[in-house]
Amino acid sequence: LTEAFKEPTRWLLDRFNIDRNFSFKQGEEPHFGVFLGQNLYTPRQISTVAPQPLDRPWAAWLYLGVVGQRERGNRLDSAEIDVGMIGPAALGEFTQTEWHKLIGSPRPMGWDNQIRNEAAFVATYLQKRRFDRDNSALLPRNVEVIPHFGASVGTVMTLARAGGIIRFGRNMSD
Repeated sequence: LTEAFKEPTRWLLDRFNIDRNFSFKQGEEPHFGVFLGQNLYTPRQISTVAPQPLDRPWAAWLYLGVVGQRERGNRLDSAEIDVGMIGPAALGEFTQTEWHKLIGSPRPMGWDNQIRNEAAFVATYLQKRRFDRDNSALLPRNVEVIPHFGASVGTVMTLARAGGIIRFGRNMSD
């Protein structure tokens, strides 16, 4: 069984540029973060008590996330793992009701129809690359193009994504 893990482990260490002593190579130290998040999902008509089967279900997701990022030249790699709960334990009804009281919006009425409690997770990878005059002769001065692509896999959502940003100006920060 140990032999079965050697090749994937070597690939992972090489992919994230980690030497065999489990330290990061010079100039490519990672940055890590921990965060708490909550997402709320409701149908369009929040003042309707009855279930709305042709619209988004009432749901909340409360999660703890860990993210790691590593910059290598013009490339930024991000990996994130989020774990938590969906359903009443995610406190969506409380959060939305209290927020609506605070801002004077209509009270949400359909939270009795929310999906049941369930443990949930999402694993995400995202890569961004920055192209500017220094690494692409095709771009004019003071212009940056930053394409990105990534994927998320989990019980809350599974998706692939691609997109980008075009920036122009002087003294742009990283």
